[in-house]
This record gives sequence, C-alpha cells and structure tokens, in this order.
Amino acid sequence: RRYRWQRHFGGEGCAGRLSAIYLVLKQYIKPPLEVTLDRSRYMVDLETQAVAAFFADCFNERLRRTTAASPIRLKFLMAKLARLEVDGGVRFLALEKMFRGDKVTMLKYTNNYSFVRASDSDEMEVRCALAVAFTHFTHDLTNGYCMVTDLQGIETNDSKGRDVMLLTDPAIHCPGALRFGKTNMQQAGVDAFFKVHKCNKYCTALGLRVPSRED
Repeated sequence: RRYRWQRHFGGEGCAGRLSAIYLVLKQYIKPPLEVTLDRSRYMVDLETQAVAAFFADCFNERLRRTTAASPIRLKFLMAKLARLEVDGGVRFLALEKMFRGDKVTMLKYTNNYSFVRASDSDEMEVRCALAVAFTHFTHDLTNGYCMVTDLQGIETNDSKGRDVMLLTDPAIHCPGALRFGKTNMQQAGVDAFFKVHKCNKYCTALGLRVPSRED
C-alpha cells in the first residue's frame, strides 16, 4: 500500500510563457526494513510499468493488423523515480504525470486475480474485452513466462486525437520467478485469470492460445 499526493509545479516555459506540470507522487506506507533497500522497491514498480508499456505497444501493433482492429489503443503512464533529500536523509518516491481532464474517472477493468469489471454499456464491453485480451496476449506472447494483469486507468485521447485507455499500476504474474514485486501471484494468478476468461473476438483475431491444464 502507498500514499499518493498530487502536486502542481509552475514555472516559466518557452517564450516567457507560464507552464504548469501536474504530478502524482507515490510513497510506500510501510517503511523499508533497510533504508538502503528503499530505492529497490520503487525500481521494481518502474520495471513492472515499463514492461507492461512495451507489451501494450506490441498489442496495439498486432491488433491493428487483424480483422478485429480497434480504434482504441492501450497505453501505460511512464513512471520515474524521485530522490529527495529530507532532514539530512534520502527519501524515494515514484513520480507520474497526473490524470487530467474535465471528467477524469479512474476505471478498474481487472485485478491481479479473477475480477473483471461488469459491462454496463456497449462501449464498456469493448474496453473490458480489450483489457482481458491484452492480458491473454501477454501470456501468449511470452510463451507463458509472464502475464500483465490488474488493469486500471482513464479514458482519454492522445496527441493525434485517438481514443486511448491510459493505464497505470499494473501487476505482472511470473510463474517460477521472483520478479515484479508482491503482486506477482505466479502460477496461482495465471490460473485464476484463465479460470474465468472467455476468449473474445480480439483473442481470436490474434490467434491466442489457451494453455491446457498440463501446461
């Protein structure tokens, strides 16, 4: 669990104009057992987000070349590590750009076990279908090495006006490997996903394989 702060940083931008940056700072609630290990906790989170972002790009590109191409793209916020010197000591925090807009609503599509958001509209059904297809895709692409889950974020548009599911704070299951932090539920998390997952048109168009119980 982590604290979350929202901060506004103002300054002078190009041509003397005022510019503003809105950021979210996140800090673990529980102090580290060793102060020297504090940075490592955040680096694990950053690795998880970076890996998920790479897979999202792969998913968008592969899906674009199928008969089920979607105008909605998946994208992850890129987090950074902030190092602050406070009271003679060092403090680390994760830093992200703040979700902004007139109607910003955080939507939870899946968790890192078996939850999938109920669809209350045709549009939400499409977004949920994309979310679970993406998770299935990551497992198939890596031949079962890992699976990106716990998908939440907002609906927005990119610089080209394209519809985007902008996501943050994913979890990655990696059976047999101690990577990606405590939200890595390893094979139990993978099994929980496939226990409730029903392949949709995106899974079919991408030719995703469903692992057998023997796998």
